Amino acid sequence: MSRAAVVLACCLLASAEEVLVAWIREGGGFVSEFQVMEERGGVRGIFATTEIAEGALLARIPWSHLFADENMCEAIGRLRHEIQLGNASHYFPYIASMAAYEPSMPFLWHPSALDAVARLPPRDWTRHSRWYLESCGPIDDAVTRRALELYLARSAGNPRGFLFCPVYDHYNHRNGKWHNTRVEVLWGEAMSVYASRRVAQGEELFNSYGEGTAAIFRDYAFVEQVPQVWDLQGHEFVLADEGTDGDLVVEWRTKRPSSLEDFDHALAPVTLELDAFGGPDPRLLETEIRYAREIRLALGYQQAIRQAIHHARRDILVFFLQQAARDDL
Repeated sequence: MSRAAVVLACCLLASAEEVLVAWIREGGGFVSEFQVMEERGGVRGIFATTEIAEGALLARIPWSHLFADENMCEAIGRLRHEIQLGNASHYFPYIASMAAYEPSMPFLWHPSALDAVARLPPRDWTRHSRWYLESCGPIDDAVTRRALELYLARSAGNPRGFLFCPVYDHYNHRNGKWHNTRVEVLWGEAMSVYASRRVAQGEELFNSYGEGTAAIFRDYAFVEQVPQVWDLQGHEFVLADEGTDGDLVVEWRTKRPSSLEDFDHALAPVTLELDAFGGPDPRLLETEIRYAREIRLALGYQQAIRQAIHHARRDILVFFLQQAARDDL
């Protein structure tokens, strides 16, 4: 598709996603017509428009339509260059599809917003900016910042290097039984996405961005839906929704604490930090739009930790109460 045709398509088609799909197909790629990109419940995702069989090809993106490099600095530099080209870029349909995407990753937060989570797990909140400064150079302009946050938020790791791939990066994250896609990469040729199980009509198609709720929040700035995997002061557990009464249940990966008192003592650094937070800065809330959004994310993360601790404590308490009841029989 020529640049003129792409610009015309942006005016005639209903969405940037439609332009993106047309560009991929024009370039010899494949995007299944049995899925649709749309917003549901305030979140954009990809949904099955009909039942999809296990193993069905969902998308195949040719190498000419994705960014890939064995050197991450080089890959981010290429993305920065293409962003600067604007609609003169071959990748303009891809870049345009991300125009409204604002990941707001913690390592780029306002210092006062970052302070709300800085001493909470996983604690290494600025690892990405430190890595970039040490390996690639300064983050000294808005385009570099944009390229870095887009690449970190939407790229895929591979043994050969890193890929930044359209359509693939539109699948949202969820683990457990909801994760229903798998990826195959033929380096230098294409990246393909398949259904890893049968997908029901209307079901959302999910990728996995990794495991660990704290790390997911650090890297992508959202609290993942259950199942959540928490590692709090050496106590690792999964928070899942498999309870018969519809409530969340705890599955311990490390040994269940020997008492509620031991658990509370171990988690004291986390709970003290949560209790010590004095709340948002009213002045910044009124004057800094960026801060207002970031502090909402930080408070949501604080609440997620509180919820995880609450359910873990309840599980410990119920376990020992049930054990005591059995002993009395």
